Order: sequence, then structure tokens, then C-alpha cells
Amino acid sequence: MKFAAYKYDSQECIGVLSNCGTEIYSIHELGLDYKTMIDLIKNITEKEKQQLAKKLNTMDYNGLKIEDVQLLAPIPNPRDIIAVSQNYVSHVKETCKLNGVEYIRPKHCSYFWRRVNRAVSHNGSICLHAGISSMMDYEVELAVVIGKECSRVAEKDAMDYIFGYTISNDITARDIQKNLPQYAYAKGLDDTTPIGPYIVTADEIMDPHNLNLSLKVNGEMRQNGNTDDFIFNIPYIISDLSKGMTLFPGDIIITGTPSGIGAGMNPPVYLKHGDVIESEIEGLGILRNIME
Repeated sequence: MKFAAYKYDSQECIGVLSNCGTEIYSIHELGLDYKTMIDLIKNITEKEKQQLAKKLNTMDYNGLKIEDVQLLAPIPNPRDIIAVSQNYVSHVKETCKLNGVEYIRPKHCSYFWRRVNRAVSHNGSICLHAGISSMMDYEVELAVVIGKECSRVAEKDAMDYIFGYTISNDITARDIQKNLPQYAYAKGLDDTTPIGPYIVTADEIMDPHNLNLSLKVNGEMRQNGNTDDFIFNIPYIISDLSKGMTLFPGDIIITGTPSGIGAGMNPPVYLKHGDVIESEIEGLGILRNIME
């Protein structure tokens, strides 16, 4: 199933998309009383999921058309976004080339945190922050949404703690990133964390380690990769993190980006006002944003 947060008639709602993806139904109309997406993720039961699936298969009335609602980020105010750095072989090689060093496959998974006051929605505006940066860059990423409280979990059990998947764009101020010893500020600026367009439940993604992902700027393909290029897979990441910190329902892990970043082009090409970015992942849709 595909769960979305949306606004209609000035009301923020939680909904589920129709099987064809062209309509959305309020979960309240379908008999569930969860107020927020995190509330739903934390408490929805397998029986309720089955009941929703059955209703969607036998729906005898039309929902709201997707184009008639304003999609919000599925988790507008995430408690935690944990990002994996340098997790695609192609991107590590790209970064090594930029820095003039020999490629060495990372032995340890490296993490950083994105500070988010409110996530940017599908079709929402990303702030260019022209007053402090002239090198805003993009990174399409598979986002993993945690479904259950998770601490000291073995790799073999880690996938059981996933609620679903969505798309994120790890927007980065490269000039700030270069000038500071850590990523927090360069990757945590206000209105630079798009997430969406919805969450696809884990049961619908047969193999998250074999998904095509791409990013276009103004229709031009910039990134084109596959999650089979991961250095550290999702069970490893969840297990590794949970050894020392508890993950909670609704926490988001963004899993790295393939090669093709603006900084890696010759010469480098950074985002500018009016650029339209389309981040696409197989089975998860397209996350579209504009730089403003």
C-alpha cells in the first residue's frame, strides 16, 4: 500500500492511495482513526492493513483525485533522519576522483544526521540559500522508514523493523561542506530536505537492494544508478545503528546516493533558481521539487 499525508480544504489528512494510484482515500473514511503518519506507523496492525487492502480491492466509490489534493511530505516533522555517507561504489569512486586520491572501499559505515524543521513535500520548493551558498547540489536517495522500536537487532531480523520506503533528496551546500569538518550545517539548512511523494509499505518492494534510481534536473539525466551498488546493505545499516542507539517508528534512514552529483561534473554544475528536480526510484514514484 501507499500511504500519504495531504492537505484538502485546509485540513491536513492521512490517506491511502487507490490501487491504480490516481485517487486517495482518507484513512478515517476507511475506518481508521490515526491522527498522524507516525501514529499510524507505530500502531497499525497487520489485521488493519489486510482490511485496508480488502477495501481498496472492493471500493465502490471514488476517492479524491491525486491532482486535487496537495501532497505533503509523508512525515512532515521527522524525529530523526539518519544519513549514510559514501554508500555507493560509483559515488565513492566519483568522490575519490574529485579529491585526487586512489579508490579504497570503505570498511566502516559512516553516518551523519540531517536537522529538519519541516520536510519539503512533493512539488514543494527547496530553498536555494543564495545568501550563504553558491554550490547547492542534489543527491537522490532511497529512504527507509522504521516501523518498530529497534535496539540491538541482528542483521537477520533487521528487515522486520521496516515499515516502508520513500524517496529523499539529500540537498547539500558543497561550499559549506568543504569549509567545515562535519556535514551537519551543509546538509541541515531549512527547507532543503524533500521527502515523498508517499510511503510504500515494505511488502510491496520485493528487493530494496535492486531498485533503479535516477535524478533529472530540468529534464536532463544527472544520476542513474541501482541500489545493487550499495557498499553496506539495509540489514547491516539497521543492525549497526541499533547496536548503540534505539530507532523509533517513523525514524528515517537515507541510504546514500549514486554517482552523478553536480560537484562531480566537469566543470561542476550546481543548482540555480527555477531548476526543477525529479528524483525517481523504481516502485516508489517521482519526487518533484523546484529550487527557489
